[in-house]
Amino acid sequence: MIAFWIFAILTGLSVFAWFSFTMGVVPAFFIAAATVLVMRGLASWIKRYLVLTERIADEKVVENRTLEINRYIFWRRASFLIALLALGIFLAALPACRRVWSRPGRHWSRSSS
Repeated sequence: MIAFWIFAILTGLSVFAWFSFTMGVVPAFFIAAATVLVMRGLASWIKRYLVLTERIADEKVVENRTLEINRYIFWRRASFLIALLALGIFLAALPACRRVWSRPGRHWSRSSS
């Protein structure tokens, strides 16, 4: 687990460095913290998958096992909602992308010749 935290912190630092140049320090801090949290959620999801396929043993302490199961359920639901939100943003931005990608003087709907 220590290797995961090292990887997550290094990823958070790199995300912070990237966004601090483009957006400022305060938004970059929150984006980096969200990145580390999402990585922790994905690690819980992977761990639960390995437990369910009986590749690793489950937690022996009941409180820790309950916490891991609840984390897994939360991140499974949150990832579905995030994917739905990303799809909605993509579909909303699609008309703007069409205008940017089109050649000057040409329109997507009809050609006026």
